[in-house]
Amino acid sequence: MYLTNAFKVLVSNFHLNYKVLIYRFIVALILISLVVAIVLPSLLPVIDDMKDLGVMDMAQSVFDKFVALDFSGESLTSSVANLIAMASDVLSNHANDLIYTYIVIAVLIFLAFFLNAFGSVPTTEVLYGSMEFQAKYLFSSSLLVKFKTSLKYALLSMVIVLPIDLLIIVVTALILFAVFGDVPILLGFFASMFFIAAYSLRKTIVSTWLAVMVYENLGAWKSFVRGWHIMSEKFGKIYSTQFVLLMIEIVGVMTFGIFTLGVGFIFAPGIILVIDSALSLVIYCNITGKRYYVDYNEIVVPKKIKDKEQNFSYDLNDFN
Repeated sequence: MYLTNAFKVLVSNFHLNYKVLIYRFIVALILISLVVAIVLPSLLPVIDDMKDLGVMDMAQSVFDKFVALDFSGESLTSSVANLIAMASDVLSNHANDLIYTYIVIAVLIFLAFFLNAFGSVPTTEVLYGSMEFQAKYLFSSSLLVKFKTSLKYALLSMVIVLPIDLLIIVVTALILFAVFGDVPILLGFFASMFFIAAYSLRKTIVSTWLAVMVYENLGAWKSFVRGWHIMSEKFGKIYSTQFVLLMIEIVGVMTFGIFTLGVGFIFAPGIILVIDSALSLVIYCNITGKRYYVDYNEIVVPKKIKDKEQNFSYDLNDFN
C-alpha cells in the first residue's frame, strides 16, 4: 500500500521531476565548474602518466567488460584489482603534489551531499501541498520559504546520514575486493545484497524525517527524533517497502539508462528524490492517521481513521 500510493503521488506530481532536474543541473554545474577550475589543473600531470602507463586503456577495457557482462578470460574482479593497483602506483608517485587536491575533492563531496540534501525539503514541501490540499506549491518558492529549514536539515544530514552512507560504501568495497577472493559473480551478489540491505536500513531510519518537518513544522533534530518514534511503530513494513523500492530504483535506473543511451541516468536522480519524498509522506500519513490525496480524484483514508470513525459510529448507535 505504501509503495503503490507513493507511485500514484509521483505520477500525479510528475511535473515536479523537471523542477528537481533543473535544481540538480544547477548543482552539477557548480560542482563541475569548481572541479575544472581547482582540481583539474593539478590532475593533468597524473592523467598524462596514466595514459603513458596504459592505465586509461585498462580502464576502458574494464568498462567494456562490465557493459558486456564479459567474465571470460581474466575475471572482471581481477581486471578491476589490477586497474586499482596501477592507478594507486601512479597516485603514490604524485602523493606530495596531490595533498591539496585530495582536500579539495573531499570538500566538494561534502558540498555535493549538502546541496542534494538541501533540495529535499522544498521537494517534500511541494508534495505536501498536493497531498494535503491539492495545492500547487512552486518549487522555487518553497526553496526560498524553507531556506532556513533546508539549511538545518542539510547540515544535520551531513552528521547523521553521510557517515552511514560512507560506511556502507566502504564495507561494500571491502566485500567486493577483499573478502571472498576472485569469484566475480559471487562477489557481485554478496556486495549487491549487502548494499541493498544496508542502504534500505539507512532509508528506513530516516523514512519519516522529512514528512515530520513539513507536517508538524518541527526543527531538524526534533523532527528526526519524532520521525524515529513514528518509524519504529511499523519498522518491519517500512524496511520491506524500502528494500523493494531500492531494488526497483536500481533495476529501473540501469535499464532505463542503458536503453536511452545514458539519458535515463540524467533524469533518474530527480525521480528517485521525488518518489522517496512521496514515500516519506505516505508512510507518515498512514501511521499517524491523516487523509491525503494521491491524485485529484482519489483521497486515501488510513486504517486508523476508519477504525476511529467506525468506533464513533458504534458509540452513536449505543447512545440512540
